[in-house]
Amino acid sequence: MFTVSVVTGAAGFLAAKDAAGAVSDALAGALPGLARGRLVALHFDRARARREGGLRRIDLRFRARVEETS
Repeated sequence: MFTVSVVTGAAGFLAAKDAAGAVSDALAGALPGLARGRLVALHFDRARARREGGLRRIDLRFRARVEETS
């Protein structure tokens, strides 16, 4: 699993939601190549949105399956 965090100082969550959507869409496309092994599956797991002071933060968690290649 890995997490991608989107953080913005814009008022409200709209800018953070737009950016988080773009990240999710980019990762939903073709599976990226790896320097070692092969990414065989990538799935969105969950998102968590919260305020941190004057900032808005959305953490996107993804589940990845990697196979070793010889």
